[in-house]
Amino acid sequence: MEVIRIGSNGTHDKNFKVSRPNGYPFYLFLLIKTPALFEIDGKEIIAESSSAIIYDIDFPQHYSSYSNTYINDWIHFKSDAGTDYFNSLHIPLNTVIKIYDDTFVCELIRLMSNEYYSMNTKKEKTMTLLLQTMFVKLSEVISNCNSKKYINPHYAELVRLREEIYSNPGMQWRVDMLADRMNMCNTYLQKIYKKTFGISCVADVIECKVSYAKDLLSKTNMPIKEVANECGYKNEVHFMRQFKSIVGVTPSEYRKNSFSKG
Repeated sequence: MEVIRIGSNGTHDKNFKVSRPNGYPFYLFLLIKTPALFEIDGKEIIAESSSAIIYDIDFPQHYSSYSNTYINDWIHFKSDAGTDYFNSLHIPLNTVIKIYDDTFVCELIRLMSNEYYSMNTKKEKTMTLLLQTMFVKLSEVISNCNSKKYINPHYAELVRLREEIYSNPGMQWRVDMLADRMNMCNTYLQKIYKKTFGISCVADVIECKVSYAKDLLSKTNMPIKEVANECGYKNEVHFMRQFKSIVGVTPSEYRKNSFSKG
């Protein structure tokens, strides 16, 4: 797989229109950031913002703005594996695909674009790996949609929130603190958090702290009281009880077992 050309946030006015009856002699990936009108096999299709399409080699390309502005990211690329690669990932070609969270695609395109215009000696290999990663993630999005898996419009924000929780296990996280970060009420946050990750935000905070505690217990000689403090517990006894209820053994027993295995 090889990136030929790439661009991000290409912006055009309401009169923007592309008509290539013979397509391109390579693949074209588009990430649509504003509503657009596509004509595919003689049918008009209105694409919502945060949609994508991969045009096959030599497939006719007809699309235009459907609002005052048209914005997209685009990649021209080659693939030695041909359509077999996309078939293996269950990604349909010449089809508009709705992406409910395009954060990962935008970030990967940004990274590829940076590499493309850089002087890095390994940029071709880096771009190929990033492009393949993007298609794997796109395949995952399609799979989730087809299985009617819960799709949260706040997914990207929730992932960032969860990342913050796990990056700061020593924080004394409360539901109201987390809800404030999302500008939501406590009840709504708890509802969508569990529906998205399969675990309540309170349970996830505890899981984060216990996971960090297990790491400290198995890799350091830090006293139990200090481990509890590092994990955001003010009360050592509360830490030990919560740890045992989840792990099945006390922190001391866990440390002993970890060192004996090592």
